[in-house]
Amino acid sequence: MNNTHVLLMDATCYESYIRFPTDVKLLWECCHWVFEKQLFRWCKVVRKKRPRSKYVEQKRRQRDYEKRRRKTYKEGRKRKKALLYLLHKGLIQLQQVLNDAKLPLLNEQERDYLRTIKKVLEQQQFTNPPGQRVKKPHRIIGGNPMQADTGEKRTKCK
Repeated sequence: MNNTHVLLMDATCYESYIRFPTDVKLLWECCHWVFEKQLFRWCKVVRKKRPRSKYVEQKRRQRDYEKRRRKTYKEGRKRKKALLYLLHKGLIQLQQVLNDAKLPLLNEQERDYLRTIKKVLEQQQFTNPPGQRVKKPHRIIGGNPMQADTGEKRTKCK
């Protein structure tokens, strides 16, 4: 054996945790941040009763949805609709709590996060309105994989 003093090593590295974001995952993360990280915390700080919401029920439904191995398009559409409503309501309630406190409670990073959440809500509400096609530039997450934005008309075969 020649060159026994030489050592060769392979330093291959790869991504160990890859996420595949979907509309439902993104909306759930937004709802979780608005309710758990902000609304409930600020209600406790300003000593105000927590506003009524279906967050706990939706949390259970989201956990059940995530546990399913196969998620149908119909189930995903139902979850998306429920999460859109919950997020919209949560943002309104959070704004009311922040207005009642009359203090700047959010720091700059939290305000940026809140702006992003509002943009996500706006984009998700208007991705595919019934009967219309709307193209949104600079979308935060990919659209419905069942309907590609190719601009072509789709016709049913008879």
